[in-house]
Amino acid sequence: MVGTIDVGRRGMFLRLGADARYVTGADRTQQALAAWVRTLVGDAYTPLLAEELTAKLGLKIAGLAGLAEDGEAMAGDRGGFGTTTAMVGLEVVRYLRDDRRLPLRLDDGRLRRLEHAVAVERAWITVYDQTKGAAAGGVVRTDVAAFPSTHRHWWVSRSLFIDIAWSLGAKVEALRVAMLAFDAHPSGAGTPSFDAQDQAMGALWDEFNRGADPLNATWRDATLRAHPGMHYLFPEIVDATAAAPAGDAQPKPPSGHAARVRFIEVCLGRYAALAARAVDDQARAASLVDMPAGT
Repeated sequence: MVGTIDVGRRGMFLRLGADARYVTGADRTQQALAAWVRTLVGDAYTPLLAEELTAKLGLKIAGLAGLAEDGEAMAGDRGGFGTTTAMVGLEVVRYLRDDRRLPLRLDDGRLRRLEHAVAVERAWITVYDQTKGAAAGGVVRTDVAAFPSTHRHWWVSRSLFIDIAWSLGAKVEALRVAMLAFDAHPSGAGTPSFDAQDQAMGALWDEFNRGADPLNATWRDATLRAHPGMHYLFPEIVDATAAAPAGDAQPKPPSGHAARVRFIEVCLGRYAALAARAVDDQARAASLVDMPAGT
């Protein structure tokens, strides 16, 4: 079964037609991997390739464990299935292309997009691993010497970082180049390729935080807890005494994620100068909080 490979900010996704069906009683994961490999290599496909990938990379596809039932559609509710992480997709590509020397049905544009996704994912994982467990209201700095100014605010999630990072094209491309150079010749701390990758990750995080720092300033300011805009920015944690947006005709507030994305994008864009001053200016921080509420 051959599908279509889509590549987005979270990695590779195999899109299948509604008529694609599992072989009844056979392992779903193995069949899904076979469809993936067949789509990537076309006529060069052999049944052993999926088995090799499983053995070499320990590949798993979330939600596909177990044996297929009679007539079960492969596409499912999502129209296909994706890799658990972007890095898994790149590992598949590298194994087929570099280890097995197989031509891939993956154009340069999609390959570059996949490498961008891995670069952003690596930047997230590197900093998150050093800052997880941050208490509410806290900022935990990393201990990576190459970018000592980098920090992650406690409310910054993986999805928020990824969604914003994809708008920072030049920083992501610089990290992609540094990542590929490091992966080609892996080395330890203090070596040029290692430090260059760390510096590129730090630059991406520092750019992200130019928009995230003003948002965190609104949370730190206790006088803003009753501001209606806080229901949009922090709906799950805002002070229960804060006033809800008034009026029965008010649209339902977006999720905290959606509002934070909009806030940070604006702070990185046309209101960048105001946002920079708002980090330490209560009045300017209040004016920024108005934006997610649409005022």
